[in-house]
Amino acid sequence: EVLTMHAFEVEEVVPQAKGMEMVVVGEVIEKKKHPNADKLSLVKIKISADKTLNIVCGAANIEAGQKVPVALIGADLPNGMKIEKREVRGEVSHGMVCSGAELGLEKQSQGIMVLDKKTKIGTPIAKVLGLTDFILDIAILPNRNHDCLGHFWIAKEVAALLKYNLKEPRIIKYKTGKVKKVVVE
Repeated sequence: EVLTMHAFEVEEVVPQAKGMEMVVVGEVIEKKKHPNADKLSLVKIKISADKTLNIVCGAANIEAGQKVPVALIGADLPNGMKIEKREVRGEVSHGMVCSGAELGLEKQSQGIMVLDKKTKIGTPIAKVLGLTDFILDIAILPNRNHDCLGHFWIAKEVAALLKYNLKEPRIIKYKTGKVKKVVVE
């Protein structure tokens, strides 16, 4: 379905947290070495008052007491991973502890994402990270290429439609010192 916004077609409305619907805050209760793998750990993660998950984790930075994002079975993460109950070297994993890269927040991560210790378990990760808005994918038609290829010009259009006062961005003038002559070949 195509929505219209006056002169623009809204091709898609995407939640910022797309792919994070089944990711919640968990607390690492226990960490043990995996019996059949040197670089894997077995962790128990509490995700609610009455639910604890056993998860196989390969992150070196995971420790008991941390609050971490946990992808539940059935999650389709932003990086394309589908979370299923699976056996990893003889141990069953009931979910996955996530890094920023797996949540689509970073290109590459050095380990799992560690959250503030005050974060409440069971809270959806999107709420914790403030990802509660929507992204409008707007088609700019050829007759509007001259004025609507930037955020500010779209904001002007929306302000006009909704009869809002548009807050103009403040222009900062920069002073430069002497610039060395540059030669490009």
